[in-house]
Amino acid sequence: MTTITRRTQDPVLLAEEDIDAAAQAARELRTALEPRLAGPELVHLLMKEGSERREAALPAAAARLLADMLTELARGNAVSIVPLNAELTTQQAANVLGCHGPT
Repeated sequence: MTTITRRTQDPVLLAEEDIDAAAQAARELRTALEPRLAGPELVHLLMKEGSERREAALPAAAARLLADMLTELARGNAVSIVPLNAELTTQQAANVLGCHGPT
């Protein structure tokens, strides 16, 4: 079982100027995934900054998750990632669920 010791569950909310980029990235990922729905193919991401280029190969399931997260962020929703088997304190669980903690 995973115990959360750092603040990985803190929600992420995009700045207004990043929303269009997130929506476009989600569309591109979904387009890349369409022909791969039946199999465990990899999606290759190319990252560039200036003249530097890097490539990462994502399993299709991880790419679908990333596309879902980007879609939610583009809609203005905050996103958190918490492993299903994480042990949370009562306060951490309340924060993830967006409700008040114990009183």
